[in-house]
Amino acid sequence: MSDFILKEKNGPIPVLIIDTINFCNYSCIMCPQGNMREKNHGIMDFELFKKIIDELTTPPQKARVIIPFWNGEPSLYPNFAESLEYASLKKKEFPDAWEVWSLHTNFSLINEEVSQKIIKSGLFGPITVSLDAVKENTYAKIRRGGNLSNVLGNIKDYLRIRHEFNKEFPSLTIQIIVMEENFDEVIDFIDYWKEEFQKYSIIPNIIYDECHGMEKDCIFIRRCMADKPEKQSFLDEIHKKAIIKAGLIEEDFNEKIVQTDEFIKTSDIEEEKQHKDIKKRRIPCVGLWQHFGIRYDGETSACCRDFNCEMNLGNIKDSSLWQIWNSEKLHDFRKYHIAGLFENIKICHYCTGQPFGVLEKNFLESYLKSTGDYEKFKKDIEIIWS
Repeated sequence: MSDFILKEKNGPIPVLIIDTINFCNYSCIMCPQGNMREKNHGIMDFELFKKIIDELTTPPQKARVIIPFWNGEPSLYPNFAESLEYASLKKKEFPDAWEVWSLHTNFSLINEEVSQKIIKSGLFGPITVSLDAVKENTYAKIRRGGNLSNVLGNIKDYLRIRHEFNKEFPSLTIQIIVMEENFDEVIDFIDYWKEEFQKYSIIPNIIYDECHGMEKDCIFIRRCMADKPEKQSFLDEIHKKAIIKAGLIEEDFNEKIVQTDEFIKTSDIEEEKQHKDIKKRRIPCVGLWQHFGIRYDGETSACCRDFNCEMNLGNIKDSSLWQIWNSEKLHDFRKYHIAGLFENIKICHYCTGQPFGVLEKNFLESYLKSTGDYEKFKKDIEIIWS
């Protein structure tokens, strides 16, 4: 997703997340949904959704990618079909309002009727299907509350309908998040979906990190994100083993599979100080230059993992999303990251890092030059990329 990063002040939001509903019909074992405070569960008022779309479809362009998903299952939104219709009609008034929408769903409610509405809306590029298994017992263990045969039927119906419409999009990203529970199923997962796609003469890409494109149908062998930093190395290792087992990389592959800004322990920093003249430093999180999330109640955050909006930037009921995105508060958060002051933002301090790659030096330099802060943080940049 390196193309979707803010490179200059007042640029459009690279990835806008709209949390239309923040609860789910599943209770998956690896999902933070189960740890959310119940009092924060809710559904976005359709008038608020329309307000967001109205702002987005008023020049200049304010966002590039729209994701109507954050904390819950988007197809559960009572106004799901109406929201697609409203956004599709409004975009005709301002065709450059955004580049594409991206959907993330468990596909349990995407029946034939909904599939047709999704395809006909013309909004979506990729659709990520959270599946994680092709065996009933594995699916039941991981995706609690789901019915695998129902979901498989919905996906197959979707592929058939899309084929009948003679469309390539929206593409499907069939995803398995690698865990102990499904590690031995990865090869079966790949083989199953290669065979299903082949029925429509489709050769899917097989990807294993967020930085590879989802421009066409693909099978995604995804790393699981830990809730605590100390667990991440174990999950990284089984993810790597699964990819080696599937023949996607060689066994002696020594590079990191997924590049992130990841957490650095205080003890690591202190040890580094004893051997070097400069302080070990995390790379600033790409999320602050990439994401802007709007919760169902209008609260906002620049972190896609901030499910309770602890990094609160303001409420779009009180001011526009454009004002909040370009606020000094968000710029200050970015400066904390550049200066290595992650402890100033509680949710960032112990974060294991987002899975969307790392912020590249030239992007950060471009951004700081546009804000007039380049000279002020030039030394910090040298430390980070030393």
